[in-house]
Amino acid sequence: MRYLLIFFPLNPIINNYKEIFVKLDFGRYFLNSLIVTLSLVFSQIVLCSLAGYAFARLYFPFKNVIFLIFLSVIMLPGIVLLIPRYLILKNLGLVNTLTGVIILKIFSEFSIFLYRQHFLSMPIEMEEAAIVAGANMWNIFWKIMMPLFKDNILVIGE
Repeated sequence: MRYLLIFFPLNPIINNYKEIFVKLDFGRYFLNSLIVTLSLVFSQIVLCSLAGYAFARLYFPFKNVIFLIFLSVIMLPGIVLLIPRYLILKNLGLVNTLTGVIILKIFSEFSIFLYRQHFLSMPIEMEEAAIVAGANMWNIFWKIMMPLFKDNILVIGE
């Protein structure tokens, strides 16, 4: 027997789409997804890039130990952290809230790792030249380092 592969229905029914918006409050669910997504993308671009830059270029006590802890969290299966994260959110009263969902992923260990690796691959001479030209650390980060990382930001913004 041969079956004809049909990509689009022969008799489309629009009524089902109308029911999604009317009966299920799809607009609210879409808005929730938009809020969580935009919050996480913005926070990961800003916070994870700052953390990655700090691990790559700044010197502070126990920097390598803290980064090793980040790497060990990456190696753990996600299911291992599920119950401890739930208990933390429960104690904070953030279960079933958008804030709770956002807090769980605001710092992505993998994003920090990728940012750190990128900043380590950049020549230190670029920063030294900027310092000689009078730039502070904030200007070096936002005006020199981050523009060179635009293509990777698209990958990291989960």
